[in-house]
Amino acid sequence: MRRIHLDFAANPAANSRAGIALLVAGVLFAGLAALDDDVKSGELEQLQYRAKRAEKAALKAEQRLATTDDAEQRNRSALAAGLSAEMANRLLSPWGGLFDAVEQAQGDDIALIRLEPDGERGRLRLAGEAKNMGALVKYVAALEGQGGIADVRLVTQQTKQEDPQHPVEFVLEGRWLGQEPAASSPTGAKAGV
Repeated sequence: MRRIHLDFAANPAANSRAGIALLVAGVLFAGLAALDDDVKSGELEQLQYRAKRAEKAALKAEQRLATTDDAEQRNRSALAAGLSAEMANRLLSPWGGLFDAVEQAQGDDIALIRLEPDGERGRLRLAGEAKNMGALVKYVAALEGQGGIADVRLVTQQTKQEDPQHPVEFVLEGRWLGQEPAASSPTGAKAGV
């Protein structure tokens, strides 16, 4: 009977090259993810700092309002307090979630031209161009599937006949779930975007 020789590690040099390549790729992607997280954390800290400053300014304006006897000065202070509260609400709006949802829904066949969030009404308006009507229908369905956006409807659409590829210009409206309609603030000003 002949002896059988099994070699389970036939080419260790090839295996180690592939392993090193995978390790380098993994370290690179981990570094990029950490860098992206640091950038987003910095942006969030900056927005929170601005919101705190706006809230402090609103509080100071309200304190001045309470100690002022002059009616005109009280009106100016009330207006300043309302504007400060409105700015604080704008800064605290969940912009990241909205942009992420719109970006994730967008495919190669859609060019988004305008994004108009209306925090006061909790509405969102998008204008853009689709490669064709089928791409537009897919985009509307993809937006509906994203968290934070609901009740998307097509407001207008028009095929550009002068363009040889016949793209479709469109305007969509939807409900922005991350930004509920604003209520009146104590100073009488409405908060919103």
